[in-house]
Amino acid sequence: MSIDNVTADVEQPLPFNWIEAGRLRVNLAELAKIVGVTRQSTHGWAKRGLIRVGADGKVDPVEAIKAFVRNADPARVRTRFLRTAVLDHAQLRARVEQLEAERDNFRTQLAAHRAEAERTAASAAFAAEDEFAAKIGGFCALLQNEFPALVDAHRGRRLDDALDDLVGRAFYPDAIGVAAEDQPPGAQEDA
Repeated sequence: MSIDNVTADVEQPLPFNWIEAGRLRVNLAELAKIVGVTRQSTHGWAKRGLIRVGADGKVDPVEAIKAFVRNADPARVRTRFLRTAVLDHAQLRARVEQLEAERDNFRTQLAAHRAEAERTAASAAFAAEDEFAAKIGGFCALLQNEFPALVDAHRGRRLDDALDDLVGRAFYPDAIGVAAEDQPPGAQEDA
């Protein structure tokens, strides 16, 4: 019979964890023998709160050792195998603290870089708006200055070509090779 069949036969879940129920519980003197320390040491651990003793006066040795390793001061541990575990745990704890500090530092740097990027993007947007406004102003000035030529172009059915030429001179002077004196007012300042 496999474990799957056993669990399939149970209609309702058990009111307790059957794996936990089978765990061994020992008193502090037995824990001392398991760990290789004196009874007084395990009683001292319990008094200082390094391990938790149940109402029955017993502890789960696995949980007690985990709690001890997690809570003990590495300088005060004398048992060889526990000392190694506590030192390893202390080193890992220190590494975690170091990594958390680095993470916090990176978060601070990221926030600063985001703020700088937002300021740069806003500045670029304002500069683009200013440049566009200057080009529109230059185009309007160019329309005023070239109005008589545009009227003549309209009469000669060349208005589209004349307007295309004006747009090129106003918005793309570098692309079409317009001399500085032929550029609309305000465009010379941007170039």
